[in-house]
Amino acid sequence: MTIQEATIEKIKQLPDPLAREVGNFVDFLLIRYRYWVTCHACRHSENVVS
Repeated sequence: MTIQEATIEKIKQLPDPLAREVGNFVDFLLIRYRYWVTCHACRHSENVVS
């Protein structure tokens, strides 16, 4: 079982309001991750061009 599968199984056991909070937190993490990837890619491309 992958870490993602294990985590999903734990979330399934939570009451709906708490699962919603977890989902909101995951959305927050994804936004931060996508921002980090974008910034990292921009910095890398600036270094390549320079």
